[in-house]
Amino acid sequence: MKKHVKYVAMLIITSLIICTVSSAGVKVQAKDTLKEMDTLDIIISAYYCAGGINEEKTMDHIVVAEKIVPLYNLMNQIAAYYVYFSDDCYAVVANNRDNPCAIEFGKGKNKKIESLTNLSSDKIIYMSPVEIYSGREIKELPKKINKSIDGLIANYPMLREKNTYLSNTVKTAKEMIQNNKEINVSVKRSGGYGFIPSSSLPTGSYNYNTVTGATQTNWVSTSMFNFMGAYDHCGATTITNLALLFKTRGYSNALRNNNIYATFAAIYDICGEGAQAFIAGDAACYFDEQGYDLDYYDAGSIWDYMDAIDHDDPCGLLLCASFFSDWHWVLGVGYRYYPNTMSCYMRVNTNWGTGIDNYYLPSFDGALWISGTAYRIDS
Repeated sequence: MKKHVKYVAMLIITSLIICTVSSAGVKVQAKDTLKEMDTLDIIISAYYCAGGINEEKTMDHIVVAEKIVPLYNLMNQIAAYYVYFSDDCYAVVANNRDNPCAIEFGKGKNKKIESLTNLSSDKIIYMSPVEIYSGREIKELPKKINKSIDGLIANYPMLREKNTYLSNTVKTAKEMIQNNKEINVSVKRSGGYGFIPSSSLPTGSYNYNTVTGATQTNWVSTSMFNFMGAYDHCGATTITNLALLFKTRGYSNALRNNNIYATFAAIYDICGEGAQAFIAGDAACYFDEQGYDLDYYDAGSIWDYMDAIDHDDPCGLLLCASFFSDWHWVLGVGYRYYPNTMSCYMRVNTNWGTGIDNYYLPSFDGALWISGTAYRIDS
């Protein structure tokens, strides 16, 4: 069985991230549910703490996040992440975008977590810095441990609170990385996006949903526009497919002159060529020209994505296969969620074909999920 380890990113860290966390003066607010983090959230949060250990770094210091290990609670949910960096420091950060605080960090490696990672394929159960177990070891613990209780939250109830200062700091750093071409993130991966055909999905019970009109839409692919001289046009193709979906739903003016090529040309004229980190504004601009108010919002976690689909809102998903400059936009139109494994398979139009029979699984081995944006037309 494959180990639950993700080998990820190279960061050129700016001075914004290279500092230590001070809890003084941080205001918190009550929070009932936790918002899961994506890969960039994890890396930035971890280095925000662990990076302050080595004071000799410069603004262009290159750091490799060599290992990210998910750490589970007793309810089989990811409660935290262990991150080890190439400049020999580590951090364990809570899996909560609203409070991505470090539970522990230090020089070198966490020997207990490293030993469990290297010796066992079991999930690692993390309840505190001194209570770290493999799944096998958990079974041998005294029965008085209530397995319906999140041990980490029981030990650190403040993790349920909202740390506005820290979450905003991480959000700002993430936006800088995504927006500023001088701040680069590249990903150590074997290449490929790992799209899964529906015939290869797991068996067993699951919940599912697909947005209205997705199965009736006549989709387009990037190759259909190559003759027009388009280059690196997955973003423009995604917006074109978004227009086709809304056309299917009854928005009669969603296509320019009711023609897919005229629609793509208009969108491509707005987007331009080359990889685009953000396309939501371009999409809104095109739809505005067509007389529609396109609204969009963040759907950057599994739960946010499924909630968007349940509200009938398709999602643009930005993926990265091997390097951060190797981006690819796809359109998410549904999901299959397997509660036993807590796995969400996103039903997508890959923009390389004209169907929606492929799925993407945010995982520790496939393409990196950079961002998700949900769309709806305000009526």
